[in-house]
Amino acid sequence: MRNLKTNYTNPYRKNFITYFTLQNYAGGSKLQMLTPAEKSIELAVLGHDVYPYSESTDDDEERNYYARRSTFYTMQLLSDISRNKLKYMKSSLAISAKNKNSIPTIFMDSVGQHIYIYYTNIKNVPVHYVLYDGTLPQIYPHSVDGPAVGINMGSATIYAIDAPQPYATSGWGYLYQANLCYSSTNPITIEINGINTLTNSAGCNSDYAFEVNHCITVPAYSAGYIKIPIEPRYPDIGGKQSFAEPQISVFPNPAYEYLFIETGGENMSRIEILDVEGRIAISEKEIIPDMMDIRLLPAGLYQIRLFTAAGNRKDIPFIKI
Repeated sequence: MRNLKTNYTNPYRKNFITYFTLQNYAGGSKLQMLTPAEKSIELAVLGHDVYPYSESTDDDEERNYYARRSTFYTMQLLSDISRNKLKYMKSSLAISAKNKNSIPTIFMDSVGQHIYIYYTNIKNVPVHYVLYDGTLPQIYPHSVDGPAVGINMGSATIYAIDAPQPYATSGWGYLYQANLCYSSTNPITIEINGINTLTNSAGCNSDYAFEVNHCITVPAYSAGYIKIPIEPRYPDIGGKQSFAEPQISVFPNPAYEYLFIETGGENMSRIEILDVEGRIAISEKEIIPDMMDIRLLPAGLYQIRLFTAAGNRKDIPFIKI
């Protein structure tokens, strides 16, 4: 009945079950984490088709070589939340309505040195995440020079189940049994056999991901978490404060109808609003307003780009709801 409801009843998305199957398996299922290796196929693939595992028996439970399944690796990734004593971090997230992926969940370690972003990507192409400081600097204590004004992010590391195709599993399973394409000439393989450690190779639009290490790119058909080292950035009172420091602000954020601009006394020569692809959605340069009408913008992630009369530029991300 659930399949019928989610596939054929409005307003559920058609083929919803198909879309979430990989996320369902990657996020835990009714399958056990460890099960006996299937004798005729898996033992040879695993390199354990030897005594005593290869002994004939009518009872699979009597064979004592147990293979790790996809859910084992999934729970291994999820166990890092308690192992590292991570704390859930409430965040503002935006994702396209057409994106089939679940919205990521973000955690931070207890000492504020790393953030962890748990994600799933069921698409057949890499997915890019753009990160912004937001209110994160506010969690850090003030220094002798004042409060933190931003966050420095180090190079990200991705720990993930990286599947070669949709519905990939860790060996023999229901999905293989239902698929008639496998044979002696096209044998079953164990496609998921561990957790991959990947170095982030960012692929975001350079105009939009305007700060180093603020772009994360995860591979197709993968699920896991991104670990990013962070540290607060404090103002240098000894030197002149640059235009890039937060003397200019926009509010509210998220915004619904209007976005207000506080310039801090700076003279503006041009203001632009760019979408997530870096395209200009709104531009003002004749009369610079202190309020932008954003009612016609679709909901999503944007950045407002402000140019001063002196030739400086500041980019501020915001969410349109």
